[in-house]
Amino acid sequence: ALFTPDSVDKKRNTEALDMGASQLVSGRITQYTPARTLPLAEVRDAVRTRLQQQRGAELARKEGAEKLAAWKASPATAVLPAALVISRDQNQQLPAPIVRAALGADLGTPPALVGVDLGAQGYAIVNVIKVLPRQVQTAAQVQQDQIQYSQWWTSAESLAYYNILRDRFKASIKVARPAEQKAGA
Repeated sequence: ALFTPDSVDKKRNTEALDMGASQLVSGRITQYTPARTLPLAEVRDAVRTRLQQQRGAELARKEGAEKLAAWKASPATAVLPAALVISRDQNQQLPAPIVRAALGADLGTPPALVGVDLGAQGYAIVNVIKVLPRQVQTAAQVQQDQIQYSQWWTSAESLAYYNILRDRFKASIKVARPAEQKAGA
């Protein structure tokens, strides 16, 4: 309703819309530029940067896959940084795909070398040496884990129940919930 010919060409105010709580909203366009295809001169630098990033990521993937194949053929030649001990709750600030790959690696014959595509950040090779047993937890940690698990379980059941009801009654929310105003504001 904002970009009607009357408001764009004649620069008139739009019709007032009731936003609730006795508030009316109207708009006025003071300057309008229609959508257009940008000339190459304006987007050249952005296109060049994006293309360089894409090509760089492709080269990193290719080089990483080649190193992974070479290191799998002869693991003794693998040059990797110092080993880290990671878990799901102590991931040493590593990206999530690396942690997922390390914890999901097949350790049929250790060590396991796994390649991880990180998209624009490049390619990583993970060397999983061994799986350590879980550390012994205190009674407080066990209780905290049980409470957290029950909260997750309850949340999952509630969401599943909500989705079943929504599907059964074919309900949908078409308008976002308006922001609530604080009392006295």
